[in-house]
Amino acid sequence: MHDGVQIVVSHGTVTRIGRDSQIIPADGYVIYFRGSDAQLAKRFRVGRRCAFRIVAEGGRGLGFWARVREAVGAGPRLLTDGRVTVDPVAEGFRDPKIVRLSLARSMVGLTADGWLILAISSGTVREMAGVMKALGADQAMNLDSGGSSGLWLRGTYLRTPGRLISNALLIQEKR
Repeated sequence: MHDGVQIVVSHGTVTRIGRDSQIIPADGYVIYFRGSDAQLAKRFRVGRRCAFRIVAEGGRGLGFWARVREAVGAGPRLLTDGRVTVDPVAEGFRDPKIVRLSLARSMVGLTADGWLILAISSGTVREMAGVMKALGADQAMNLDSGGSSGLWLRGTYLRTPGRLISNALLIQEKR
């Protein structure tokens, strides 16, 4: 990633600031600023303490989010209750890669009876909604696109990502 600034925080201290891809430390996190928000990175300095807290808007409690330990951002939504509900602009997406371009895309979905569907195909997000519907998904979400899209199964890539990736959705057998 070269279109933003990444702040690496380990043990509550800023340890690195850079424009290239950063490794997320086991004992910390990476804050990523891009576009017009990249200027906010000027507030950080290596060696300074850093902390964050989650605050609910409107004074409501965190509810479900209080129990979340890890999360991956994704979107736009492809299917809701079996209906195509693609509207990337309404969800705040502006990047042409998401809004209108045809690219390799990773998707996740659930069937009405709870089966998980992971898929990779090429096309626009609207076309991918059709793919997920054809695969039997009731709910579906676009995960990522382009060089970030990859699929690994039992020790082998079914589709190799075009670059190093900083996060992944892992599905493991319960032991």
